[in-house]
Amino acid sequence: MENSIQTERNGMKKYMIDTCMYENMTLIVLSFENACKVEAMIKNDSKYGRASDENAGRKGSYPGSTAYWFNQMKLLLEDSSISSDDERWKEVVEKVVCSIDRENSTHLNADGVGRDEITKRIASHKDDLIKMLKDKNNFELFNLIQEKTTPNDDRHHSRTNTSFASKFCHYACLYLFEDQPEQDNYSIYDNVIREVLPLYASKYGVEVDNIRDYVEYSRVIDAIRDAVLKETGYKLSRNGFDHLLWYFHKGRN
Repeated sequence: MENSIQTERNGMKKYMIDTCMYENMTLIVLSFENACKVEAMIKNDSKYGRASDENAGRKGSYPGSTAYWFNQMKLLLEDSSISSDDERWKEVVEKVVCSIDRENSTHLNADGVGRDEITKRIASHKDDLIKMLKDKNNFELFNLIQEKTTPNDDRHHSRTNTSFASKFCHYACLYLFEDQPEQDNYSIYDNVIREVLPLYASKYGVEVDNIRDYVEYSRVIDAIRDAVLKETGYKLSRNGFDHLLWYFHKGRN
């Protein structure tokens, strides 16, 4: 006779992520259903859910979520009386940079100057930040942010912050352009995704050149998304694609 544990485990099966085998590797099926399941998992995971809570401001020792600080940034971007030299603007940009760095472990300050340098780069573009984010095809803002830093001493080495640049652009669009087409302008450059992306590209017949180059990395993702559209009739968002590969493969070898 089945006990409650077995009943629950059997009931769990309909909520499991669909997978497939390719070249002796288990891959996640790129589908609308799987995207919805993974979004729900991330949203309900206490480890990640707080970052997307726009009401999670500074409280006690908690410095505020990425969503909260982008909401503050949006308010200042809409205020034409606030210039790029305004201290309130600079502070909010700094909080955005720090929250993304903290929540995504991008280690900007491994060179001793990363957070400060990148804050200044972004803050100086208040007047054209929205335009640069919307005009995704030239990667102007991404290139500005990822450019090598300049350490102040011989103990540190300069860094090219590709991962952080992609995450800033991704989250900026996600929170500043809600319900607009530009909300999904940027894919996240992530080591987990980069490692498995060639397998998915091979499965869908997409050629890959230099996967470490963000422009090529983005092209490959978009080509796979187009192939999934032809196969299933549904085009995954870049955000959904990122989450599918990252969440499924981050704990696997």
